[in-house]
Amino acid sequence: MGGILISIVQQREYILKQEEDSGGTFLHQTCLQCDRSENLALHLLGESTALSYGALDAASLTFALHLQAAGIGKGTRIAVLAGVSAEFVVALLAVSRCGAAFSPVDTSLRGISLSSLMERLRPDAVITTKAYVQRVFDVLGEGFSVFVFSGRRFCAQEAGLWGDWRQGAECRQWRLPFTLPDRAFASPLPPESMPDDDLLLMPTSGSTGEQKFVRLSHRALLFNTRAHVASFGIVGPFKALQILEVSYSYGLIASVLGVLVAGGSLVIPAHNTARSVREAIETARPEICLGSPALFDYLIDNCSEKERVVFRHLRKIGIGGDRCRAPLREKISAAFPEAEVFVTYGVTEAGPRVSTLPAGQLLLRPDSVGLPLEGIAVEVVDTEGKPCPPGKEGVLRVRTPSRMNGYLFDDTPLEPDGWITLGDLASLDEAGYLTIHGRRDRQIKHRGRRINLAQIEKVLESLAGVVLAKVEVDNGMDRLRAVVFHRAGESSDFERQLVVHCRRNLPPRLVPEEITLRSADGMYFFKGRPLSLSGSQRAFGEK
Repeated sequence: MGGILISIVQQREYILKQEEDSGGTFLHQTCLQCDRSENLALHLLGESTALSYGALDAASLTFALHLQAAGIGKGTRIAVLAGVSAEFVVALLAVSRCGAAFSPVDTSLRGISLSSLMERLRPDAVITTKAYVQRVFDVLGEGFSVFVFSGRRFCAQEAGLWGDWRQGAECRQWRLPFTLPDRAFASPLPPESMPDDDLLLMPTSGSTGEQKFVRLSHRALLFNTRAHVASFGIVGPFKALQILEVSYSYGLIASVLGVLVAGGSLVIPAHNTARSVREAIETARPEICLGSPALFDYLIDNCSEKERVVFRHLRKIGIGGDRCRAPLREKISAAFPEAEVFVTYGVTEAGPRVSTLPAGQLLLRPDSVGLPLEGIAVEVVDTEGKPCPPGKEGVLRVRTPSRMNGYLFDDTPLEPDGWITLGDLASLDEAGYLTIHGRRDRQIKHRGRRINLAQIEKVLESLAGVVLAKVEVDNGMDRLRAVVFHRAGESSDFERQLVVHCRRNLPPRLVPEEITLRSADGMYFFKGRPLSLSGSQRAFGEK
């Protein structure tokens, strides 16, 4: 029946029967189980609206048919440029139903940083909203296939979403879930789709500063989200506060997908300000919240002692995405005295969650990121690949059912024994608790996000007149510092030009707070590149 046109009624029956027969081994099937249809899935504080799983089911099914009518199916790649919202969740579930692969795009990207990501992803189509559509066209051109969410109306727990599909001069309108495309095909989920097919293409910084995309399957995501939720001891219906961005693995997989796979409810604040977060907690009473150390630090610092009373509604706190040092652990523990506080560790290539530190160990093991999740094995090896004794630092290796399928457009085979060797330096104590000591390459964690300093240097060096850029983190001030070597004769406002260039082509968090200019005169070059970085190294030591 795969290629036969059928009626709307037959089509819906066929789709639902096929999804039931496959045993719930795909992401959308697990999230949209029939017995959840009336349960709350999204609580959108900005719209004062609650959407059920049934509403998401209807909207994502219809959107999947629109996507399929435009040629989206198994083997295609979809970039989604939208913040966490009903539109984002509907798009993710619809892409899963089509058998395609989904890549979330950081909404702060622009200019060179956005075009570079798109060039490496090579998407077959883009899903976005009115707020970002012009940015997409500026980078890709108007001949590209773009689905634009342009309107919404929520009532009676129905997700009324509409927009248009644009490709060159062609523009077709659509509405969810009230209309179906003119040409209706058989099931959006192609019969040849398998649980090990790519579903998520997660952007991450490579060791060279070039964007990479980690390929994660339906099976990997389902295993990892379930293991992560289980490590928190979550049982029964729950509500979780969504304050993390969805363009990186901790915010999307651990938080959004973890909640939807478990059948919980996502509480989405109107804004990510301290005030909006407090209002969301007070109004919706979520019990769980995942966040980065920097995010929790921000919330505590921007709430008075009286305002922090609302935090008592949170029963479980998850800290991840960056190292949480002992002083901040103590600060968080004091601000959330009634909550169980867990520390988690993960890396995108592993699916991403690897370990969780039990709540009772938060202050007792101030440097640890916990024990491996159930079903995951870890080991620390020396330079010869031999296991390190307890307490000795070495290279971390992980074996997990949620291991990536590989990197996009990279045929390098994975390790045949099921392990994955990571770039993190780590140690294990005698009880099996894991501690992370840093990374072997230039990737770092800065303000809760993994970044690659080479990415910033690449943008700086793209400005005419720049010979070499060197970026490092001033750990004492928690800020980015750049030393830029330029050709002689540049204007007196060259520093201002650099700042403007960075703001146009980088997310705000990656714009260096301090730029030091150095003349390139006297440096030795080979094919236009300097032979030594010693000048920039000395510059960082200067006061």
